[in-house]
Amino acid sequence: MNDKIVIVTGANSGIGRAAAIRFAEEGYKVIMACRNLEKSKKVQQELIQLTKNNSVDLLKLDVSSFKSTEDFCSEFKKRYKKLDILIHNVKYFNHGEKNY
Repeated sequence: MNDKIVIVTGANSGIGRAAAIRFAEEGYKVIMACRNLEKSKKVQQELIQLTKNNSVDLLKLDVSSFKSTEDFCSEFKKRYKKLDILIHNVKYFNHGEKNY
């Protein structure tokens, strides 16, 4: 799978982290798309050590910001020629809530 590229949003914890580990174990190039780079750099190093896959990249992405999303896409296009899989794993707590 060395030529397969997967983006996992929210890859620094929970289900996103588990998905990133799984893809890295299978040899994919994993792009961790995360909002908090300080926290995520530690997780990136853990994933590399755990999976023995050095192809785990980290890019900043805050999906609540159009600017951040545009910046992420521009940076991704500079670094990579294609995308094979997107795991869009984010949460938004207030979605659909009504204030009474």
